[in-house]
This record gives sequence, structure tokens and C-alpha cells, in this order.
Amino acid sequence: MLGLAIGVSCCVLIMLFVRSEFSYDKFHSKADRIYRVWQQEKSEGQEFINTVTPLSAAPVIQSSYPEVEATCRVFATNPIIKVDDRSFTDVVRMVDSTFFNVFDFELLEGDKAMPFPTTNSVVLTQETAKKYFVHVFHRTQFHCPLC
Repeated sequence: MLGLAIGVSCCVLIMLFVRSEFSYDKFHSKADRIYRVWQQEKSEGQEFINTVTPLSAAPVIQSSYPEVEATCRVFATNPIIKVDDRSFTDVVRMVDSTFFNVFDFELLEGDKAMPFPTTNSVVLTQETAKKYFVHVFHRTQFHCPLC
């Protein structure tokens, strides 16, 4: 009986995993045309798949394959973010300006066609803006243009 219970539990877990994988990011209107580039690598005699590819891959892919409509690079980093005397270590994702053309995330404010009007522009979630700039939210009627 224990074997049956373990077998059924494993099947349910596998089914939930497969269901999650097949529904991942399907809410994007272009989901059927969005692909993630993976890189097969070999190191110290072992082969593995790496989802981190060189940043230079996007322009090369765009120019080499005419069927590629657009590319968007996403680079994750963990910088120390300093706001006044407070420090935060959060995952920051840097993306190309094409991000909102490829993915259907909404902006509360700002222009999806030009989300980064200057080189130091950022897009923050409302939660992150309040976390970093809580003192501004409490002092004034602060309105973050891209929050």
C-alpha cells in the first residue's frame, strides 16, 4: 500500500510540473512566437545546457536569421542599491528597449514604445518604488513616472 501511495504522489507531482511547464508565460499574446535561446556548453569533459548566453548573441541572431522578428536580452544581476543611507541587495533585471514589444506586461505609467527615454531610466514595480523611496512616499504626494 505504501508503494501505491508513493507512486500516485510521484505521478501527481510530475503532472503538476508538466502542467506548469506547458502553461509558463502563455498569457503573452505572442507566446507562440517567443523563444528562449539556450547554449550547449562543454566544460571539463561535461556537457550542459546554459540559459545564460552572451549579450552579443541577440544582434547576431537578429542579423543572421530574417525570420526573427525581434530580440530582447534579459540580464540578471545582484548589485548593492543605495538610497540615501539605506542599502538593498535585490535581483535587478536589465532588458532591452524591445522588452515591452515582445512581452505583454503593463505599465501603470510611461510609454511602452519608449520605456527607457534616457540611459539612466528604470521601470519599477509599485512595490519596489515604495521600498526604495518610502521616505518620499511619506513626505509628499510622490508619483513615480514608471512605477
